[in-house]
Amino acid sequence: MSVLLSRPTYCNVCRHLLLSVIGKPGRVCYGATSFSQLFFFRNCECSLVPARLIFAYLVCGYTTHSDCTAKAPLNCVQWQGIETDGDETKMAHHWIQGNLHDGVCMECKQSVSIGSGLSSSRCYWCTGVIHNTCEREGQFCDFGPFKDLILPPYALSMAEDVPFKLDAQRISAANPLAVFINKRSGGLQGDDVIQQLSSLINPLQIFDLAKGGPKPGLDAFKPLIDAGKSFYILGCGGDGTIGWICAILDKTGIPTEHLPPIAVLPLGTGNDMARSLGWGGGYSGESLARILAQLENSVPVLCDRWNVIVTPLSETDKGEDVTPKKQMEIEKEKENKEEREEEVEKVPEVLPAAVPIVAEDPVKNFISNNYFSLGIDAKCALDFHLARQANPANFNSRTKNKMYYAGFGASAIFDDTCKALNEKVRLEVDGQAVDFPKSIEGISILNLPSYAGGTDLWRKPKKHFKESSISDRLVEVVGFKGSIHIGQIKTGTARAKRLAQGHSVRIVMLTALPVQVDGEPWLQDPCVIEVKHHNQVRMLQNLSGKGPHHQPEQEQPEQQSASSGEAP
Repeated sequence: MSVLLSRPTYCNVCRHLLLSVIGKPGRVCYGATSFSQLFFFRNCECSLVPARLIFAYLVCGYTTHSDCTAKAPLNCVQWQGIETDGDETKMAHHWIQGNLHDGVCMECKQSVSIGSGLSSSRCYWCTGVIHNTCEREGQFCDFGPFKDLILPPYALSMAEDVPFKLDAQRISAANPLAVFINKRSGGLQGDDVIQQLSSLINPLQIFDLAKGGPKPGLDAFKPLIDAGKSFYILGCGGDGTIGWICAILDKTGIPTEHLPPIAVLPLGTGNDMARSLGWGGGYSGESLARILAQLENSVPVLCDRWNVIVTPLSETDKGEDVTPKKQMEIEKEKENKEEREEEVEKVPEVLPAAVPIVAEDPVKNFISNNYFSLGIDAKCALDFHLARQANPANFNSRTKNKMYYAGFGASAIFDDTCKALNEKVRLEVDGQAVDFPKSIEGISILNLPSYAGGTDLWRKPKKHFKESSISDRLVEVVGFKGSIHIGQIKTGTARAKRLAQGHSVRIVMLTALPVQVDGEPWLQDPCVIEVKHHNQVRMLQNLSGKGPHHQPEQEQPEQQSASSGEAP
């Protein structure tokens, strides 16, 4: 297989120039990872696979002709189990010869040019460069610009029950980085992110969430918490990925003040958590070295998380202040539900794959980091979700996903499922009833200042409402007047209807309606929905980005109930 070269590149074995089209095909070292490897380099930790483009950042960058591969020495980078002489926290450089970008020699301070062939070398760990003729004895590697994020290989060893065994006492990095990547998020950029990050930190710090979720990585880093040390988490994915990581952290039982703070590399579609914390609306191939530098200069902040408890509607709830029209709707819905249950009983035990059966639990409990909503916006989300499930291949990019979403919003204009919502829903905030006009077709309960891909629904409030914050133990309640209104809000030509702000919300749903928690929609039968504070998680705020919607990291005191009512 021929290799397309982006710059002059030399074989590290025979030292001749690689000619990609008219010469012999080449191979480049991608490093030992848990991902697919087409060709293994002897018994080394490294693999040589056919390259598409040869970049200096492709892990160690050792490059050969295909027929020179067998002659390559067994001296590839070790990511764990390195023995050190004397000092347990010092390690020699690992030099890789040639094929460098422009730089400055660490010894003589003279330039090293891109066309210098194999006359200079680069350290895999600290990325420092040096002329081969310059003295290099007695030098130790300091792990370069990201030394506070890298797990040194001398502190790691092989283990059976975790990805690696970590010796916390030999870790000098201030905040070693655990990276969790969801390769299925949004635009499917996970593989590119893994490849680029593998040349910046120890590849063993990178975990593919498709292989066991966040737990294996958290288990591997647990010795740092046991030793009273800290580490950072970089969640690479969408809002659902961050929620997944938070859910596993919940199960560890670690007190909030000792939880590792989480930064976000936005690979999803909406990326509202990333937007709120200043990490941007979507990763589009920028240098991850720059993002790691921003991560080192970020600050921990607290972020509220909320329990969303869904309970089937009781007779008491049905009878309270129910008009004759609402009672008729309840009876009709009850009859429809009985008919559906009878149909389910008739279904045979062996079903074709296309027949869905949903087993309903009496009480459902969800954790929300972003928002809960019911009505028109949840209907658009449900239509999008069902279409993506039916044809996942059509939803393979962030831009296409947004176009599909807009299309479902347009079709919802002619749907009357959510009209006259004030006759189908009763709303209470902090125990006080909140009335809303008949024009409202959707209600959203917000934790973040970013909704559905970057829209600030609350904005700067007037009079009795407070500004929103992700750490004030308050939620904001807003209303939508239909899908056209939502489109106007997203384009900045209209505002959401502010309804209330408080510590808890109770909703009585008298008919079946679409609902969603953090973008995960479903059709919900009549029920009572309660939104209560769950806990707080530590996140990392990017100080160089936009998103100052937070308060300093400290326990927020309980506040008096915020006002509720109509507002412009």
